[in-house]
Amino acid sequence: MVADHPLSVETLAVKGTSPHYDEGSAVQPIYQTSTFLFQGEVGYENVRYTRCNNGPNHMALSAHIAALENTEAAMVASSGMAAISTALLAFLQAGDHLLMQNTCYGGTYDFVTKNLPAWKISHSLIDASQPNTWKAALKPSTKIIYVESLCNPSSDVPDLQAVVSFAKANSLMSFIDNTFASPVLCRPADLGFDIVLESATKYMGGHSDLIAGSYAGSKRNVQKVSI
Repeated sequence: MVADHPLSVETLAVKGTSPHYDEGSAVQPIYQTSTFLFQGEVGYENVRYTRCNNGPNHMALSAHIAALENTEAAMVASSGMAAISTALLAFLQAGDHLLMQNTCYGGTYDFVTKNLPAWKISHSLIDASQPNTWKAALKPSTKIIYVESLCNPSSDVPDLQAVVSFAKANSLMSFIDNTFASPVLCRPADLGFDIVLESATKYMGGHSDLIAGSYAGSKRNVQKVSI
């Protein structure tokens, strides 16, 4: 959406982008198709296929989420855990280590503590309220620090600026699950977080009628997760 001043989150939620729909439709049409005709594309990245989350509906929703998060790009996923697990696996490999808040969402906790070790990816749990203790948990193989803006379900609130500063000082990527706060209350990218994750199933959806997730950040980082 083009404007000569920053738009409120209310405006972005209602009209976050200015797409041009087929036939001049004022609202996004629903495309009920799995495959799309080639339009002269020459590379795999140009192929449109619903499983790849690059159909018209996916792309419109992703652009809207990017506007809400104030990031260069975003991409939707089939659930919050799909977004979280895909993002972590995109930036971690065997031998890597991550720091994770010790009061995070149970699904994330299980994935990091029970599934990632199978790929030889280790972790250390940190108290997000005690930044002075994080340094001791660092290893030469540490690649990511992972926190939640408002923890599910404990509602702990870490010092987010301290997380970003620590990540930058130690050449780490900063990941944040922003599900409970949502972009309405917190825009982690404005603080400097690299990857912002959401379970849209909860407050972004708001009506208990969908399961979805998203990840947002720079175009480069989002593209790496999407491949």
